[in-house]
Amino acid sequence: SQLRLLSKALRASDQAIVITDREGVVVWANPFFTKLTGYNLEEVLGKTPRILKSNRQTPEFYTQLWQTILAKETWHGDLINRRKDGQEYVEEMTITPVTNDDDEITHVIAIKQNKTATREAQAYLQQSERRYRALVGNLPDVILRCDRQYRFVYASENIVEISGILAKDYLGKTALMYASENGFDKIVKMFRKEYRKRRNDVNATDYYGKTALIYASENGHVKVVKWLRKFKRKQVDVN
Repeated sequence: SQLRLLSKALRASDQAIVITDREGVVVWANPFFTKLTGYNLEEVLGKTPRILKSNRQTPEFYTQLWQTILAKETWHGDLINRRKDGQEYVEEMTITPVTNDDDEITHVIAIKQNKTATREAQAYLQQSERRYRALVGNLPDVILRCDRQYRFVYASENIVEISGILAKDYLGKTALMYASENGFDKIVKMFRKEYRKRRNDVNATDYYGKTALIYASENGHVKVVKWLRKFKRKQVDVN
C-alpha cells in the first residue's frame, strides 16, 4: 500500500527523521537517526529531543524555533547538538508541523543532516585564505588574482600606492573596466607586449579584444607590478 511504501522510504532515508507529538515527545525515528545521534529508537521514545541539547544555543533560540512551529510554519536552520557519546556535531534541521482536518497541529516532523564535515571544510578554507592573504600582504609586489571569467577576486592592499585605487574596488572587475578612466589601457598594452615575448607560440592577433588576464590567468596569480611601476615612474606611452 501507499502507507507501507512511505514507511519504507522514511526508513531508507540517508537523513535523520524524527516525528514528535505536539508537545515534542518522540513517537518515531528512522534508523539514520541512530547513526547520527547514537541513540536507538527505544532510548528516545517517550522523550523529547532535549536529550540532544548541547547548551550551545540560547533559550531565545528555542523560543523563536517553537514560535515558528506553533505558527504552523516551517523552521529551518543550523544548530549544535550532542551525541550519546558526548561528541558535539553541527546539524542542519528542517522542522515542519503536521495538522489535522481541523487545522490543529498534531505532530511535528524534523529532518536532520550532519553538517560537521562541511563546517570543518569551510573553516579550513577560511583559515587557508587568511594565511594566503597574510603572506601576500607582506610581499613588495602588487598581486592580482582572477577567476575563470577573468574578474579580480583578490588585490593586494599596496596596489593603492601605485594606482590610487583601493584593493576592494578591484574585486569583481577586470583590468579593462579601469582602462578608460585610469590609464590602465597603457598598462595592459605593456603587459601584453612583455607576455608576448614569453609566449612566442601565441600569435599577436590572438590578443585582440582580450584582456591580459585571459593569458595570465593560466599561470595563477597575476603580477603586473613591473609594468605598473614602469608606467608610474616613467609614464611610458606605448601608443
